[in-house]
Amino acid sequence: MKTDTTPNDNARPDDVNFLPVSIEKMRNDTAAVGDYMAQLGASQYADFRNRRLYIQYDIASQVPFWVLAAAVIILIISLLS
Repeated sequence: MKTDTTPNDNARPDDVNFLPVSIEKMRNDTAAVGDYMAQLGASQYADFRNRRLYIQYDIASQVPFWVLAAAVIILIISLLS
């Protein structure tokens, strides 16, 4: 039994999912993703090599000052004892 070793022009990469999607659904989903990316603004980092999107949050403005001060005080006390 001999197998055919010629390259297949219709071969698909293993890491991509090919599902039947209508053009209208693809247009709507693309618009939704575009809106989402526009809302993120400058707080996003796209790593194209690893195919990852990192979203950077400004945590310092969301945490109350007293929580940060308490954390620093507890850190100093634990280092001194």
